[in-house]
Amino acid sequence: MKVAGVKEVEKALEALTFRQRQNIERKAARASMAALKRALAKEWRGVGVDEPSKPTKHSIRKAAAKAETVKVGTRRRGTDGGVYGRVFLNYKKKNAQPARMAHFLERGHKAGSSFVAAKAPTAKHFARSSGKYRDMYMKAVMLWITSPKMTQKQARGLL
Repeated sequence: MKVAGVKEVEKALEALTFRQRQNIERKAARASMAALKRALAKEWRGVGVDEPSKPTKHSIRKAAAKAETVKVGTRRRGTDGGVYGRVFLNYKKKNAQPARMAHFLERGHKAGSSFVAAKAPTAKHFARSSGKYRDMYMKAVMLWITSPKMTQKQARGLL
C-alpha cells in the first residue's frame, strides 16, 4: 500500500465519525509506537560504553531496554481531542530501577574530573528514522480505513 500524503489521509478520515476516527488513530499510533519501542529497546541494548564499570555497561542498558513503554491516549484539554502516542522509560516496571540512570548515557555526565560524552541512543535513533514512523502511522491509518476489522497482528505484517 502506498500513502501519497497527509491530505489524502485527512480526507479519508474526515468521512468518518469522530469516534471512528479516534479509534483508527489510536490503533495506528499503537502500531507505529510499538515498532518504535522495539527499535529503541534494541538501541539501548547495543549502546557502546567505554566505561568499564559493570552497572553502566550492563544493568543500565538492559534496564532501559526493558523499561521502554508505549502510551497512546486522547488529549482531553482543548477542542481537538487529538490522539497522541509516546514511548518513554517506565521506571516502575519490574527490575527496571537502574533505568533511572539512563539519562547519564543519553546526555553525558561528569565522572570525577572528566566528562563522559553522551551516547544519546534515543535522540540519534529518532533523528535517523522519525520519517519512517510517521509514514508507518499514515499507512496504518489507511489500512484501518480500508479494512476496519483488521487486527494489530495482521496490520504488523503489512506495515
